[in-house]
Amino acid sequence: MDIKELQNKRKGLFTEMNRLNDLTLKEDRVFTADEQTKYNQLETDLDKFGAQIDRSQKLTAREVELSATRDSNYRAALDNADSTKPRATKEYRDAFFGKGGLIRNKGIVTNISHDIFNVLQTGIDGDGGYLVPEEYEAEIMRLLYNDDPIRAAATVMTLSNDRNIPVQTGGVTFSWLGENGSYGSVNPEVGRVVLAAHKLGGYIPVSDELLADSGSNVESFIQDTGVQAVADLENAAFAAGNGAGKPEGLFTVTSVANVNVGGITGAVSAAAAITGDNLIDLFHSLGRRYRTRGTFLTSDTMVKLIRKLKDGDSQYIWQPGLTAGQPDAILGRPVMVSDFATAPAADAKSIIFGDLSKYFIADRVGLSLMRLNELGALNGQVYFRMSKRTDGRLTDAAAITTFTHGAAS
Repeated sequence: MDIKELQNKRKGLFTEMNRLNDLTLKEDRVFTADEQTKYNQLETDLDKFGAQIDRSQKLTAREVELSATRDSNYRAALDNADSTKPRATKEYRDAFFGKGGLIRNKGIVTNISHDIFNVLQTGIDGDGGYLVPEEYEAEIMRLLYNDDPIRAAATVMTLSNDRNIPVQTGGVTFSWLGENGSYGSVNPEVGRVVLAAHKLGGYIPVSDELLADSGSNVESFIQDTGVQAVADLENAAFAAGNGAGKPEGLFTVTSVANVNVGGITGAVSAAAAITGDNLIDLFHSLGRRYRTRGTFLTSDTMVKLIRKLKDGDSQYIWQPGLTAGQPDAILGRPVMVSDFATAPAADAKSIIFGDLSKYFIADRVGLSLMRLNELGALNGQVYFRMSKRTDGRLTDAAAITTFTHGAAS
């Protein structure tokens, strides 16, 4: 039911309660036993639907607030296009996308005019390509952010070199002290998480006709094609990457700085299954300080199983998003679906629940684009090689908990 249907159903319950009450007043009597039972049930349902509506409205407000904050970060980058940074100037953008510039130039790259080449020199990268204009890069990053549920929930930063993040692996101990009492010794256990730069990239073929057509939007074609390819690769790594030459995914990580990630395991079953009790146990297996920011992350196949679960009143425990842009929810917490999350199967880890902001994504400065005329010349195409560097790591083992299906019976 959407929020309007819930409101209409609640109004119907209220009308029926009024009818019963008016009937007893008109007949100057008290409720019969059956009428009292019915009235109590109507009142319970009225409160239940009211709580669902309130919860959904709060989730909507939070989602709107988060979206506004998220998009404002990228909006600021877009609004800064005329700043003094070399890649943010109009001259740099024109040298990249303007007539006779890098993208639309009909000859080989070395035929680009001396003036345009000098402008592009400010953004040359180590592989011979050119860093795209900042406005263009900001728009690509915004699209990636909207396409990837993990990137949307994670802490994202832009770095120019590796970052070592200190992680406390052992707790500190405080004690009550008498007057002039001595403090205990301090020996904190600290580990570290290293955010490096793993490179990804590929070729985007563009036909000669598209490049020659003055009315075509080549930059948008390259942007949309590149974003989809990068998003698919990143999404897969942030979910299930093994950390070797790529990010380490949330469904793959088992420990952070030698501290194990916790979780629960379901019962032995002939088929992958989950119960409402499993979800409650999973929810409470996460520390209380992380639960208030907790998000469920799972696959669409797992969502299908969960949506069929009912509580003791035969009500589905799944809480669908009731307005546009609002996430679905389990036990009052939002659900995010990744196409690259582990599907339910015997012994498979299929649900992550936790504070996903403790998953850090580090993007390196600059998205590179290189024009290659000869590679597709025989096919009437020009190839553009796009590359990007990024990394992703969980920084707090206690921030998430996992559900793993039991062994096959």
